[in-house]
Amino acid sequence: MIFMPVWLGIIAPRVASFILTYLAVYWVYLAGSHVFNLFKGYFKYEKEVAIDWYQKCLALDFSKLPSQEILPKDLSETKHLILIPTVREGFNILKDTFQALIDANYPKENIVIVIGTEEIGQEQVTSAIVELKNYFANKELPRILHYIHPKGITGEIVGVASPNRKWAATHAVEQLKAEGEDIKNYIFTTFDADW
Repeated sequence: MIFMPVWLGIIAPRVASFILTYLAVYWVYLAGSHVFNLFKGYFKYEKEVAIDWYQKCLALDFSKLPSQEILPKDLSETKHLILIPTVREGFNILKDTFQALIDANYPKENIVIVIGTEEIGQEQVTSAIVELKNYFANKELPRILHYIHPKGITGEIVGVASPNRKWAATHAVEQLKAEGEDIKNYIFTTFDADW
């Protein structure tokens, strides 16, 4: 098929020129369409980023929202559990993630950072957490929970973050419930340590 322009050009040059012209026009159309949609998406992104979503959430009347039985009474009761699985990530990798969380305009007292660490990297990550607390000592830090995921648990898949995430999330939920927290008021987010 790749040599079609050569052999078809010999057998039926008009057909080959029609096909090649069609493909060239089609590729130019696709490129133009892609560039147009890229700009369109960028301007939509800029518009959305400019909105203060936290203020919009504060303005919500929770009494008028559906599913009242599962919603918190207001935004001040809504908490955010952020789970970050780690293996051997050090201070320099985690620093940018923590900086982004500190810079967020969501109240720090409503954020819980859960760090799940694989046992093989616990010394490095534990040291990085201590270093992070010292580095950000003059800033308001969200609460940090740290759990070590033991290696060698039967049935777990080695090499993916899922067992680490599950381990940390399960233990964090157990701890929060033991402290009397209402888990249904938590929004759960997980992302890589180098986010």
